[in-house]
This record gives sequence, structure tokens and C-alpha cells, in this order.
Amino acid sequence: MASDDKDNDKSAYRKWFDDPYMFNIPDATYDDLPELIGSLKRAAIDAYVRDKLAPPPAFFTLAEDHYLITVNSGAGGGSTTRITRPNSDGEGGGKASTITTNFGQTQCDDGDFTSEFESVREEIKKILEPWIDLPKPERINEEMDDCRRIVSLLAEKASVQGVKIVPSGKIHTKIKSIYDNLTQMGGATIETFKSNIVENLDGIVGNLSVATTFWGATLGSEYGAFKKARESVVSAVKQGIETFNAIANNTSGKMKIALKIAEFAVDGFKIFSVGTKVVGAALDSIGLGLKAIDNLKDAKSTTKTSNTYDEGVSSLISFFNEINKSLYNTENAIQRNLIDNYGKMQEDKESYDLELKALKSSEIKTSEYKLYINESKVNSILHNAKPSITKQLELAKGRFLSVDITPVIRRNSMVGIGATGFSVAFHHFKWLLHDLVGRLTEEIDNSFKNFELAIEYIKTEDYKAKSELDNMGNTIDNHKGPDPWQDRD
Repeated sequence: MASDDKDNDKSAYRKWFDDPYMFNIPDATYDDLPELIGSLKRAAIDAYVRDKLAPPPAFFTLAEDHYLITVNSGAGGGSTTRITRPNSDGEGGGKASTITTNFGQTQCDDGDFTSEFESVREEIKKILEPWIDLPKPERINEEMDDCRRIVSLLAEKASVQGVKIVPSGKIHTKIKSIYDNLTQMGGATIETFKSNIVENLDGIVGNLSVATTFWGATLGSEYGAFKKARESVVSAVKQGIETFNAIANNTSGKMKIALKIAEFAVDGFKIFSVGTKVVGAALDSIGLGLKAIDNLKDAKSTTKTSNTYDEGVSSLISFFNEINKSLYNTENAIQRNLIDNYGKMQEDKESYDLELKALKSSEIKTSEYKLYINESKVNSILHNAKPSITKQLELAKGRFLSVDITPVIRRNSMVGIGATGFSVAFHHFKWLLHDLVGRLTEEIDNSFKNFELAIEYIKTEDYKAKSELDNMGNTIDNHKGPDPWQDRD
């Protein structure tokens, strides 16, 4: 924003709008859009008057508060029309008075162009109205922060510092400690638990972490897209002002349409995921893909030249059409990627969902206790490592609930792929991940309880322990939480 320092009782900021042909604030931002639109309306009316009401050979003069149109008819005759000019916000103006001289006779007439001026303002309003309340990147980033925190809880080596995900990884550390303790013991029960549960657990948590990173990174794409879209809107309005000013000054106006919305969307994905090569490889390893996002490209830049008011309006419309086309293609690609990868996860359930097989008393030899079981290591697994894992998963599950992108990406229904963008696909993916983390927490609780009861039966050879162990099969087979793979439509 330009400085507010006073200069002859007029701020520098105001001078940009009040002085003729000085409407283009160099450092204006999207927050300045109301003022810029006001200046666009004024510049458009200036161009309209010059083109429609004062075409050559008429002489046209633009002053701060009025227009003068002089027409010579020969033999000393002619007319001079004075029309009030809109103020700095584009409002008002249109009252006219004409002095006509013909064969020494002078006549004064009043005129009114207020309806024509209002038509110009309505035309500008119609073009700009869908773009005056675009999503705020900082609000999108707040939702991204919640996504980053979820990734930090699930990732093998991750925590959040600022906008970056950096090393930590508590779940994977604890899984490794469980595995190390199990390898120091032996017997069929230990080996079954290790191979069926623990060796698969680390991979499943890792896959959920990668899928969650992809999910959050799509919001990073939306952040980048709207950050650049807002800048593009400002550029379109500023160039529109320049174009109409040129037309009013009887020269050609040019608008250069050079968009980078898709480029910023791709960059936004990369910034969130902190190294797309790693994330991309990880996605490929579990059958997910980034093709739709990777292939996003912006259209080549074009230049529109305008010599008339109508051509200026047409160029402005073309600029906003190109912005919307780029934004539509970008959001559509993100949405398609979410839907495609959601389907791929559905096709590969075993990569995200533990297949539990209950330990049964009939499969257990009670002689294992004396030979292979280390009670202190078992206690470390059950009362130290396991609670730590489930605590992290519960935290991650809870954080999914705080992510709601619908209100932060809402916009006019004509912008992009609609009023709420790809919210539906994004939230379907969210609930899939949320329910998978919830299911995994339940499966860990059940499988570790099953292991605990098996150890207790080996240790005591007690009928009660045997009965509780065998009843555990029903608990494992009947999930309490929601089905992650349900039809969400």
C-alpha cells in the first residue's frame, strides 16, 4: 500500500486515485481491491466518454471533475459539452450542459448521461463480483497446520516446526522397541505375534503417514492456487485501469495475461510435503500417484490490445476468463487426484488395515513360558511401548476432527470448480484416514490384549485365562468403530 504521508493536505495514497490517469497503485494488494475497482469504474467511464461521446474529430479534454467535448461545425459554429466526471471511487457524474453556437446564435441545453455511466459501472461490477471475496491463504494455511501436526504424529521421522515437518517419530520408535524385545524371546506365540502383528504394524503406520501427507499436500496446492489467483485478480484490475486510461487518452491499451496459478499449486504441494521426490517415491510404493498434479501447467501468456471501450471490456473479460480457466483446471486436477487415490486405497485395503488373527489356546504350548518368555520384556511391550503408540494414534485421530476446509475455501459459485471447491473429495479422504487410524487403534488394543492373555495362559495354565483368550476371537472379529471402507456418498 502506498504511504499515507500528507502532501499538500492530500495523502500520497489518495493522489493515486484523484489525479488524472494515475490509478495504478504500484504496490496495491488484494486487500486494496475495493479502491482499485472504484478506480477501474472511473477509468472505464473515462474511456466510454472518449470513445462513445467524443470520437474524432471532436476535441476531448479530461479534467479532475469534468469532461469537455468540443465539436466545430464550420462557419464559426459548433458546440461545447461539459459532463461531470465520476469521483475517485467511480461513483456519480453524468450531468451535462451543452452550449451550441450556430450563425451567431447561442443556445444552452442540459443533458444527462447518468444512466450510461451506471451501465458502465454495472458492467464492471458484473465482471468483478465473483472475485471480490476469494479464500484467504492465511486461513487455508491454518488448516494446513492441523494437517502437518497429524503427519508429525504418524510419520517415521517427523515433527512440525513452523511450516516444516522435521524429524521425530515416536510411534515407529516404539514399534522398533517392541520388535527388538520380541526378537530376544522365542516360541510359537512370540513368533506368531511378531510376524502377524508387529512386522505389519510399522508398514501400515508408514502407509497411513504417506497417505496423510498426500492429503494435506493437496490443501497446500489450494493454498498456492488462491495465493496466485488473488495476485492475478489485482493484476487484471490494474491492467484494466491502464488500458482504459490509454483509450481515454486516445492511445492503445494492452493487457498481458501471464498466469502462474498451476505453478503455484504444484509448489504448494511440494512445500507441504517437504521434498516431493521422497513423497512421490513413497506414494508410488503403495500404489498412489501424483500424475494429475504433476501434469498441471499454466497456459502460455497472451497480450490483448484495445483501442475502444468495448475492446477494453472484452480484454478485461478475457483476462478473468483465463484466471478462472486456470483455477478450474487446477482444482479439478487436485480433486481428480483425491478421488483416484481414494479408489486406489479402497483396492489395497491390506496396506492400511491390519488383518488380525487371534491367538487361540489350542495353538499354544504352555511349556513356552519357562523356555522362551521374558516377563520384564513382555511388561515393557504391554505397559510402556503399546500405550505410547495408542496415545499417539488417538491424538492423530482427534486432530483429523479439527480439519474443515469448507468454510476457508468457500467462494462465489462461478469461481473455480464451484462454491466449496474440492471440499467433498477432501473430506471423504479425511474420514477414510480418520476411521483407518481409529480402526488401527482398536486393532492394536485387541491384538496386544490377545497377546497378553496368551502369555497369561502360558504362565498360569488357568481355565479362566484360557476362556478369556478364546473369547478374544469374538472381540477381534467384531469391530466397534465405524467401517473405514464404507460408501461415503
